Amino acid sequence: MATGEYLNIRGEVDAIFSRIYAIVGIWFVLTYGAILYALIRYRRGRHPQARYTQGNKPVQHGWILALALVVLALDIGIDLRGAELCGFGHTGMMGRPLNLSQFVAARSGPNT
Repeated sequence: MATGEYLNIRGEVDAIFSRIYAIVGIWFVLTYGAILYALIRYRRGRHPQARYTQGNKPVQHGWILALALVVLALDIGIDLRGAELCGFGHTGMMGRPLNLSQFVAARSGPNT
């Protein structure tokens, strides 16, 4: 494999990592924004008395399932894209699955 091909693969792997960091970063900001909103909205002085409210279980289960499916879809999409880069996908570099020693030899670079 030529050096240029290694650089191309490294760029694609970097793009996958950038996508992962972007997804995690957006999720981080949304989560902590929601926490800050709840801290300000429900501070002690405004609502001193706690109350029990009956939940809507089907809606709660739907939200949990929907978010779990979104995370699963993102994970599978990233995994499949990574599998194509490593030669395990439909259009892998080698056109066939690799065993572990072939994978390590192919990824260790020309001068290592």
